[in-house]
This record gives sequence, C-alpha cells and structure tokens, in this order.
Amino acid sequence: MSVPGGGQYPSQDPHPQDPQQHNAGPSQEGQQPPQSAQPPYGSPAPQYGSPASAPQYGSAGYDSAGSAPQYGSPASAPQHGSPAPQGAPVGPGSPAPQGVAPAPVVATGMTPEQLKQKLDAAGLSNPLPSLAVGGITYLGGILVSVLAIVLLAIAAAIADMGNPVQATLEGMDISPDETLSGLASALRFPFQLVAMAMLGSLGFSKTFDGESLSASIRLLPGVVTVVMVLLSFYGGRFVQRRQAAGKLGIWVSAALAGFVVALVTVIAALIFAQPIPVDEDITLRLHAAGFDTFFGAFLLLTLAHALGRISLRARPAWWPLVTDLTAGFKLALTHALIVTVLAFAGLTVATTIQALIDGETPPMLYVILLLPLLGGYVLSYLTGLDLLSALGVSITGPELFDEFGVTGSEFFSVFSMPWYTWLGALVLIPVGLILAALLWQHQRQVVPNNVVALAVSWAALPVVYFVGALGLMILARFSATVGYSGSFGDGEVIGASLGLAAWTPLLAGLAGVIVELLSRFVTPLAAPFIPAKVLSWFRRPLAPALAGTGAATLAAGTAGATATDQALAPSAQGVSTEPADSAAQTGAPQTGAPGLAPTAQSTTSSPYATVPMGGGAAAVAAGPAGQEQAPAAPLSPKARKLMIGGGIAVGGAFVLLVGIAIAFNVISSTVFSPEKRVEAYLGALQDGDAATAVEISAPNAPTAQQVLLTNAIAGSAENRISGFEIVDSEESGDDSVRVTAKVVQDGVSTTRNFFVERNGRTALVFPEWRMGETEYAYLELQIPEGASTILVNSQEVAVESLAAEGGYAVAAVLPGQYTVSLPEVSEFIGSEESPVFVSADPEGWYELFAAPTYTLTEAGTAEVQSQVDTALDECAKSTESAPESCPFEAWASRMVEGSGSWTIDTYPTVEIEPTQEGWSVSSYDSPGEATFAYQEKGWSEEDAPTDATDVSTVRVSGSVTLAEDGTLTVDLSEDGW
Repeated sequence: MSVPGGGQYPSQDPHPQDPQQHNAGPSQEGQQPPQSAQPPYGSPAPQYGSPASAPQYGSAGYDSAGSAPQYGSPASAPQHGSPAPQGAPVGPGSPAPQGVAPAPVVATGMTPEQLKQKLDAAGLSNPLPSLAVGGITYLGGILVSVLAIVLLAIAAAIADMGNPVQATLEGMDISPDETLSGLASALRFPFQLVAMAMLGSLGFSKTFDGESLSASIRLLPGVVTVVMVLLSFYGGRFVQRRQAAGKLGIWVSAALAGFVVALVTVIAALIFAQPIPVDEDITLRLHAAGFDTFFGAFLLLTLAHALGRISLRARPAWWPLVTDLTAGFKLALTHALIVTVLAFAGLTVATTIQALIDGETPPMLYVILLLPLLGGYVLSYLTGLDLLSALGVSITGPELFDEFGVTGSEFFSVFSMPWYTWLGALVLIPVGLILAALLWQHQRQVVPNNVVALAVSWAALPVVYFVGALGLMILARFSATVGYSGSFGDGEVIGASLGLAAWTPLLAGLAGVIVELLSRFVTPLAAPFIPAKVLSWFRRPLAPALAGTGAATLAAGTAGATATDQALAPSAQGVSTEPADSAAQTGAPQTGAPGLAPTAQSTTSSPYATVPMGGGAAAVAAGPAGQEQAPAAPLSPKARKLMIGGGIAVGGAFVLLVGIAIAFNVISSTVFSPEKRVEAYLGALQDGDAATAVEISAPNAPTAQQVLLTNAIAGSAENRISGFEIVDSEESGDDSVRVTAKVVQDGVSTTRNFFVERNGRTALVFPEWRMGETEYAYLELQIPEGASTILVNSQEVAVESLAAEGGYAVAAVLPGQYTVSLPEVSEFIGSEESPVFVSADPEGWYELFAAPTYTLTEAGTAEVQSQVDTALDECAKSTESAPESCPFEAWASRMVEGSGSWTIDTYPTVEIEPTQEGWSVSSYDSPGEATFAYQEKGWSEEDAPTDATDVSTVRVSGSVTLAEDGTLTVDLSEDGW
C-alpha cells in the first residue's frame, strides 16, 4: 500500500511468500503486510460492516484460497474480549442461535496454530533451518580440513619429507606403528583442524607419578575459519529469505545453532583425539578441545549467522549516518586482498626464477599447497609488512633460559630482507593506497547538515583500518607452550610465539587516514579521466535521502516516528525508500520503482537529500528544501587546462619526490649501507687482503701483535674463506647495526655477527658506517733460543718485531692455513715446520699454537757424534783411573803410579733430542766401553807388580748448542756417567 507522500512500504523479502507463510498469522517484526491489508496512513477508520472490516486474505478468518470461514471455525468464534452478537445469550449452556447447529465443544488452551501465531508475534521462528545451516557449516569445515591434509601430504611428497608426523614421532623415540594406524589417523586430524579453526589449541595434558606435563600449539588454519564463517553468514541469509523472523527470533536461532555447533566441535575433537603411547602405562591424547574452542565457535558462528539474517532486514532510520562503517570494512578487506595478491605474485615470480636458476623446487609451490593451513598467515604477514609493521618472535622460559640468553624478543620488518624485497614493498605501498582511495571516493554520498554523519564520514576509515588490524593480529598469531610441574620444578612454562608487532593497528589507522585524505583531495582529480566501468565493480552503499521539513537532524520525537522509520526502511538490497514528501501528497507522480531510493535525477523536496562527494557527472547536489540544484556547469577550456596542468605538475612533483626517495634509499642501502662495510671486510678476508681488513676494522691490539697482518703472509695462506652471504641485519641500540653473515671456509659454513656503527655522513647526505671492534684470532708462537728470524708462510719475520718474552710471542692472524718454520743456518741444521689452521669460527680459536724447531741433519748428527768421540779420545789420554770431567772411571786402588792407560773399546752412540735451548745428548740406551790397563802393586814389598785391567761403561750426556755462525758445540756434563 502507499504511505503518505506516495511512498510504498518496502518488501521484507524480494522473493514471493508461499501461501502457508501468508496464513502464518500476523506479520512478524520488520515484515510489512500486503498493500491491500492495511488502509493508507491517515485515512478514516473503516466502519462496521464495511468491506474493510471483513477478514482480509491470509487472516485467520480465511483460508489460503480466500474463501469464507466455515461455521464453527476459530475465525468465526467470538474473540476474547469482543462483544457478543446483539440479543445472543452469553455463557455456558446458552442455546445456539435459531437455525444454526450447536457448536462443538472446544478444548481449553492454545492450539498449535495459535501457539505458532503467538511465537510469530513475538518474533520467534522455527530453529530447525538454522540448525541445518550449523550442520552444513561444520561439514564444510571438515571438507576443507580434509583438503588441507591432502595438500599437506602432496607437499611432503614433493619435498621428499615422507610422513612429517611419523618423522616427528621417530625423533621423540616413539614408535609410529604403535601411534598411527593409517586411515584412523587420517580421519582424526580433520576434526582437530576444525577445532583449531575455531580458535582452539592443539595439545595434551597428562599427570603421572606426581609429574604433570602439558604442551599446546595454537595455529589458526585461516581458510577453514573463513569458510565456516561464510557458510554460517550466507546460510543465515538463505534462512531469512524463506523464514522472515524478528530480532528476537534471529538471535535465539543463531545462538542455538552456534551452541550446537560449538558443542559438536568440542565433543568430536575429544572423541577423535590422537593417542600417542609413550610406554606401556602412559598414553598421551592429542586434541584441540577446550573452553577456547567452545567459546570461539559459539561467538564466531552465532555472530556470522545472526548478521547474515539481519543483513536482509529493514535498516533503521539512523542507518545512513553510519553506513560508511560497513563500506569501510569492505574497502579494508579489498585493500588487504589487493596488497596480498600483488605481493604474493611478485614473490612467486622472483623466487621461482631464482629456484629454476639454482635447479631447485620453487619454494612458493609449497606455500600454495599449504594455503588452506597458512592462508591466514599469508594474508596477515604480507599486509602487515606492507603497512611497514614488523613480525615479532618472542621466547619466554625459566630463569635458566635468561642466563643463556635464550629468552627475549626479536622483530623483523620488510627492511630486514634483501634490498630488492623492501624496494618492491615501497612501490607496492603507494599503489595499494591509491587504488583504495580511488575505490573509496567513487559515489561518495554524505548526509548533509548532520554532525554525526560528517564525523563518521571522516573517522570511518581510520577506525575500520584499526579494527581490521586487530583481526590481522589474530590471524597472524602462532604460539607454542610447554608446561611442567613436578619434582624438577613447579609451574615451569616455556613459550614461543610469532605474530605482528603490537603497533600494527596504529600503522593501519594511519593508512586509513592517508586513504581518506587521498580520496578527498587527490583522486577526484584523476577520477574524471578513468572510465566508470573500471570502478563500477565496487560501489559504496548510497546514503538514503532523509525525510523532514525544516530540521537538520534525523531525530523524530513525534507520534509519526514509527511511520517515518517504516518509510526509511530499505529493501532487502539495503536501499531505502524516501519518506513522504509534499509532491506526493499533492498527487505528483512518483519517480522510481517502489522500494528503491530515488536517484540523483529524482525530484524531491527533502532538505536532507544526500550530497554526492566526488561521485561523478551523474550526481546532483541537493539545494534548499523544495528546490533542486541544476548540474554544475562544465569547466571552461582554460580552467580545464589549468586543472590538467596543475594535476600534471602535482603528479610530476609527487613522482619526482618518490623517485628521489627511492633513489636515496637504493643508494643508501646498496652503496652506503652497513652491510656493505661487512661485505668489504669479508671480501678482504677472502682475497687475503690484510691491509684492507685492518683499515676497515683493526684489531684492538699492540703494533707488535699485528706483525703477521700483511698481504704477503695472509695472501699466501691457504684455505681462506671461500664465500660469504649477509643473512640478517638488525638495529642494535642507537646508531648501531648488528649484521649477521654466513661465511664458508673449506666447505664448512659459519655464522658470524659483526657490529657496524654510524660515523657521520659522506657526500653530505648519505650515512657513513664503520666497523666496530672485530674479534680476531691470535696465534701463540714458541721461538727457539738463538733464532733471530722465523718464517710464516715462507715470509721472514724478525723475532725482534714480535716483542717475544721468555721465548713466546702472540700475533693476530686472519682465517686460513699457516706454516711457521725457521730459516736454514748451516749444513748441520734443518727446521721442523709447525702448521696451524685458523678457522673462521671463533669457537675454534682456543688452541692456536705454533712451535717451529731446529733439527739436526745427518751431517749435524755425525758432527755431534764426532765431537763426542773426540772428547772421549781426549779423556783417554789420561793416565789417571778417574780422569777429570770424563764419562768413565776405573777401580785401581793399588795401582803403580803413572802406569795406567785408557783404551776406548767402543764409543757410545749418541741420542739427540731437541730442547728450548738446542738439543740434549745422551747415550743411556747405547753406552760404550773403555779399558784401563795399569801395574798393580803386590801385597808385600818383595812381591813384583803385576798387570791388571778394569773395564768401565762409557755413558755420556750433555747439550748441543748452535752458535751464531752455524756451528755446533757439544758440552758433556761431568755427571754424564
């Protein structure tokens, strides 16, 4: 029917109702009766007996065909509180009217039909369709989970990982054959994935012998979550189209469906828990059931189902004031998807090309296969990094972890990646902002003269982007905890988490502000030059024209507020009808189809007609009440040229500034970056360029300890580092950067950390960096007595320059293989080399020692033997039984004085051992013999002397020293026999 002003009641449901729904009783909340069911507002009340007073089609008094009610039907019975027919007796036992059969006795209480009418009048409805939607939602989650597991198995097969669960169990010394039973295990995990998708955590908790152990992993399979939420939302819309219900009925049925699905989710996760037998008496049960799972499923699915149904209901009168909020959520999601798709495509192309060059499997192939599990993380991480936020890794644990430096937080931003990655991000950021601004400014409409509408128009995007970032943080959250309580500790918990930094919502809100400003002041200049079809796929909801005749607000305190609310209620498509206007009351023809808001070309007398803000040529600005402004006159050629020229100038300046900024960042990050200093240092080590290495970062050591840091010595060292790669760069305090590099030496990779400090600027604008104190390896040298020079990698080094003390010296060296020896002195002396390998890993520096020694050649050994023999011959010239300083002695107590003589029977064979001062000489293992012949006195003076002999063992010991002229000197000790 028509409302005052020529407007019509909007239909609750665009689809026609079936006859049974028309017979259901009075109209439900928010549902309007047919146009013939109610007289126009303001028309006189129907008189008794008039056609208007007869039961209408679909009322309780007529059946679905519109026939008259049968006698005795509930419709013909007097209603409670209605007067009895004139002259008819009232009360039990009253006779029936003449000519009419007595009415059958009706049981007291409500019939099912009456109960249904009462529930319909209260806005309640049959919950079975909503429960069916809940079942379909859960089944959809199971199907997506099965798909995720299949794709995970494919990814594992491509990576030749085998069964990752089996490998994990084998690593825990648990037999997979006892734990996994093939098909049974494959059937269990989909139910756990659905529980995890409803914000549950996968884990176990077990207490045995007084020891309590628990572990959990919170990983959100975002795609499963999104599928279940969308099924619940659109299932709610499907139910609402066929079962229009009031607000109470919507929330009751949604809460009931959410409760049932949440209960089923928890129970199924418990029933299909994965048993993990540890030993004969202990079995762990791995599942994702818990309070977090129940409440997560209940809240997510209840809200999704209720919002799906509410989206088809009539909008309240104040809806045009806040419609920017819902449109903002659409834009924020579109912005995130655009950024994610572009960034994902760029990463896929770049990594695939590199992988094909290296002959490896493209890594993004695994990411694509794992999207059902990791899709939420891909969306949140790429969007968060594009907002210039950071990923935070946090580890917590007991105090023992603190002592070893395990706990703490680390953050990784897009600038932690290679330069070409963050350069691509810097290009993608403005692209995403400009595209979002173009979409946001198109068909912008604001309710004029309303402070609330204006405030919401400005605040919508910052608020929505801020709230959307909170959702991203939930999607990005990954955490794992292990708890223990028992004899070894009480309440010890170890946790690790990965997610977006806490300041992500602030950056997202700032992005919303930028998009809003661009959409108002920049993109309208470009919008006229962009075909409308390019932007037509994204439309912001149009704010309906608000009724009123002289006030600038939407508040209505009169008795006609209800009628106004009904007139403002939009159709199922969310478009409002226009309330009564003066033109309609005077019989003017109404423009537009019933139930649709008037277009910009429609005539209206409302002072609250929507004002298009950059909506395009078709938008018409509304003027004062009762008037319509003509479209603005087209720009003159001169004005158009000025606008185009100004736009080109502003765009050129913007491009120039962006180009300068990009060029500055590229040069700063490639030529003048802290990583470049580390690369230059490692390049010097690789080339054996000790002079450059010392120039970049000199060791904190005296000059005497830097003697071996020369190009000749370092350049001739073998097994220097063969390659390096910068793998990380992170700020460490003010004006300091910690650069992590992977160094390869002799096929072994080592990770080294270097600290680079800011040291002013170079070329006036670019930062200058210098290496901090770098850790060097130090080689300890043992220098033989009398050596004036040593050889390091065949290069002579003066011992005096080493400042040796006590025969020892210390010198800094670069990684590589070194050979320390002594120069040749004479034909008697050789040198024994001392090789030393200096690793690039500081952990291998604890034992760097070189001890070059002189060795005797064969000629030298013969010389020592000759000098020993000569010394013995000198001793043998003595006639004494015990020659002084000689290594032999005879027992001759009654020797005739002067009658003795020595004969060397065999010379001892000397054994030579090196010492710090030279060599030691001994013959303990191969002594010689000497015979002493003498005249022995008789026992009396009359007895003549007799000949006697005594054999003595000859053992020598002593030392051999090297003179400066290269000669050898043997010094036999007196106690050498």
